[in-house]
Amino acid sequence: MLGDHANQAGSLVAPDRLPFDFTHFEKVSAEQLRAIEQLVNEQISAAKAVETSETSYDEAVAQGATALFGEKYGDQVRTVRVPDFSHELCGGTHVRNTAQIQYFRILNESSIATGVRRIEAVAGQAAIKVAELERTALAKTAALLKADAEHVPDRVEALLADLAKAARDAKSAAQARAGAQAAELLENVQQINGVNLLVARMDGLSADLLREAVDRFKSS
Repeated sequence: MLGDHANQAGSLVAPDRLPFDFTHFEKVSAEQLRAIEQLVNEQISAAKAVETSETSYDEAVAQGATALFGEKYGDQVRTVRVPDFSHELCGGTHVRNTAQIQYFRILNESSIATGVRRIEAVAGQAAIKVAELERTALAKTAALLKADAEHVPDRVEALLADLAKAARDAKSAAQARAGAQAAELLENVQQINGVNLLVARMDGLSADLLREAVDRFKSS
């Protein structure tokens, strides 16, 4: 899915969580993560029997088993096969049927070193709990926005656009007020010994607007 260059570069063996490291040169897109998640869950739903066997290293490789680059193996190895999906050399514990995994959910993807990425995921009841929490959060957000769940992204996008416009309008109004105030204050400039002097107090202006006012005074 990511290309032939992507290979496992480390993982943690645990019953319900999965930090999985792999070689890859760029961030995995949201679309790719969804596709990976869907592919794994399809294999879980297929309820495939997981086949394990012990054989010689050479025989395992000849049969198409994947060996990790840089990993040291003995003469006898253990292989794990999910029919029509994967066949690997692995000494870890495994389920007897993919259905025992129940559900798989990716939580995060990040860079941990140059050319090495990490997917953090959960499985089983932990993954189901994550899905339930996300579903509850989405339902609450939809209720607050008075929108159907499927329209929440559109409503949030519209609200962010409105907020951005309000911020721009407020800045423009503040700039206009500052400009008018500066123009009025320029009428009070005094000249002392050939030097223009203006002493004034300008309230309610941000640092940026004050700098703009000072620049206007300098150029006048």
